[in-house]
Amino acid sequence: MSIVWLVSALTLMGVVCRTEQNNCSNHALLSHLNLEKRSAALAELRPVKNFTQKSSVMVDMLLNSVLEMNEKTQTFSCFVTVAISWYNDFLQWEPKDFCGNSRIYIQREKLWLPDIIVLQDISNSGPSRYNQYALLLSFGLVQVVDRYQLTTTCKMDLYKFPFDTQICYITFQSVLNNEDEVELWTYFDYGEMNDYTRDAFTSLGEWDFLGLNKTVEKYSIDTLVWDQLKYMITLERKPLLYLINLVIPITFLVILDLASFFISEARGEKLGFKVTILLAISVLLLILQDILPSTAKTLPLIALLCIVIFTLTGLSLLETMAVSFLVDLEDWFEKDGQKAVCVETPKVAEECQVPGCQKELVTDAGFGSEKMENQPKNSDADEVKSLSDHLKPSKKKPGYYAKVAKTIDIIYFWLYFITCIGFMVYMCHEWFY
Repeated sequence: MSIVWLVSALTLMGVVCRTEQNNCSNHALLSHLNLEKRSAALAELRPVKNFTQKSSVMVDMLLNSVLEMNEKTQTFSCFVTVAISWYNDFLQWEPKDFCGNSRIYIQREKLWLPDIIVLQDISNSGPSRYNQYALLLSFGLVQVVDRYQLTTTCKMDLYKFPFDTQICYITFQSVLNNEDEVELWTYFDYGEMNDYTRDAFTSLGEWDFLGLNKTVEKYSIDTLVWDQLKYMITLERKPLLYLINLVIPITFLVILDLASFFISEARGEKLGFKVTILLAISVLLLILQDILPSTAKTLPLIALLCIVIFTLTGLSLLETMAVSFLVDLEDWFEKDGQKAVCVETPKVAEECQVPGCQKELVTDAGFGSEKMENQPKNSDADEVKSLSDHLKPSKKKPGYYAKVAKTIDIIYFWLYFITCIGFMVYMCHEWFY
């Protein structure tokens, strides 16, 4: 009889051991949770025991990298990691019944997933997922982690470009479930989000990360209200490249244009030099056209800088043309006056040695040969003086137009210089304050 009891006890212990061993497997846990096959009740219905109860959905986002900020199209491209968590009232178990197992990975197609979308997303690539599984914890918490390559709309303020700071928003919202069914919130606070985001960064390109903040807002249509979880990403541009390619060249062009006032008008090089500067500024304006959007409500400061410098250089070119005309006019009158004095007289003809001067015989009505014979003979000096006074082409004194040209050049130089200094001070104030 004792042998029979011994055999029975050993058999019972074996069964218990096999049962405990079976409970330690994931298959036993899946069978307990009724997840061996896809169930419509678990995959399609919101997992609450009372339909009036809200599903609390946590959406936590980390910014991994900034791919591109396109000022022309007003778009923002980045990689983000999004963790979405919620509670399932029907998927809970006691870890001690399954050898202390408190977590299991399940194919997400077997579970109800909240229909969370990014409102600003305009990409068509979809999420780049780590895997196709969801994490299920023993107290009913379900979590899915996706990595997205997002291209979102971002309204940029380019007034202080390239010393600008941009704020882009990524907003999460449920499509069908309003606030009576799904409420959105986050697990991490502001400090933790920023610390984790800085640790998760892989690349920022030309941008510096300043902060990641979050707010929960309400969006309503008629009587329906949805929760919106809005992440605010603040980035600051690194301006070095634009300083080298745009700001510094414009500054040097202004300095060269000011220095061109010291070029002599007589050489004819000043006009060509200013035309070259004007063309160089035009090239910089074409570069800006490829960067800045055409629909901006406010004109960026750097565009204003190029336009003002282009206008000042254009006016400087017109001033140079006017001064060159006055200088040429003075040369013409001076040469014409020298020709007028060089007339054919018996004694002065030999002394007339003006280069290029052609000796001419004066046949004016008042100085004809017949009247010259009838008039008393004066001295040769008086005759030359009367002839030069009669043939004088202008009543202006010699050097008059040259003085006018010099005065205009000096006045415009100081106006140009004061305007440039004042405008540069204004630009620095607007850029850095």
